[in-house]
Amino acid sequence: MNNPGTPRVDVLANHNRRSLTDAIQCLAARWPDICATTTSERPVFVLAAGWRSGSTLLQRMLMPECFIWGEPYGHSGMLQSLADPLRCITEDWPEPHFFYHGERASNVAVTLRRDEPAASDVAALVDAAMRQEFEAEGRSAEVEQEVDRALRDGGETAGLITTERDGYIGERDRDITERFVANLYPSVATLLDAHRAYLETLFVQPARDAKAQRWGFKEVRLSADYAHYLKLLYPALIGPLRKMLATRPS
Repeated sequence: MNNPGTPRVDVLANHNRRSLTDAIQCLAARWPDICATTTSERPVFVLAAGWRSGSTLLQRMLMPECFIWGEPYGHSGMLQSLADPLRCITEDWPEPHFFYHGERASNVAVTLRRDEPAASDVAALVDAAMRQEFEAEGRSAEVEQEVDRALRDGGETAGLITTERDGYIGERDRDITERFVANLYPSVATLLDAHRAYLETLFVQPARDAKAQRWGFKEVRLSADYAHYLKLLYPALIGPLRKMLATRPS
C-alpha cells in the first residue's frame, strides 16, 4: 500500500514518459489562477532546434537590448531538472487536503466576553474553565471531543472554534495541530513562485550589473515541452517561431 503522501506507483513509473506539456495542462485545469500570474520581469528566451541554427547570431543581435545568457550550465540539465518534477502532478495528486490553507501555527484567542475584565491569556482561561467543569463531572475526555466535533463541522480549513462554558464565551483560531499534517504542502502558486525566484536569482542581478534592463537565455537542448514550462512561469511571453527547415540554408 502506498504512503498517502506519495504519488501512485503508476504515476511514478510513467514519470519520464509523461509529457511535461500534459502535466502543465493539468496544472492549469486544477488551478486556473496560476495562469494569470503577473510579474514585472520580461525575459527573452531563444530556444533553437539544435546547433548551427543561427541562435548565437540572434543572441548577439539582441544583446544591446537584452542580456542573453548562452546555454547556461547546459550540460548539467539544470532547467530540465527544475521542470521535470512537475510531470508527477496529475488530476488527483497532490490531493487537495495536502495543501496548507492558512491555519495559524499556534492557538491565538481572539475574543472573550464576560461581566468581569478579560484575562490576558484568553485561550488558557477558556480552556481552564472547560476542563474544570468537565473534570468535576467526570467528563475530561470531552475537552478533546470538543475539538474533534469542531473539525468535523468545519472541515480541515482555517476557521474559529467557539466554546461556551461557565459563563465564558470565547473564540480561538483553529491551529495547524488540529488537522492532518503528515502531508502538508505549500500551494502550487508558491511552488511556481519558487521556480521563478530560482531563475531570477541566477540570471537577473548579474544582468543588472551589466547595465541591462532585460534578461534571458539562449538554449539548443530544450524541447517544446520546456517552452511551455517557461510560458507557465512567464505568461506574457510571446514566442516567434522559425521553421526548422528554414535554418538549413542559414
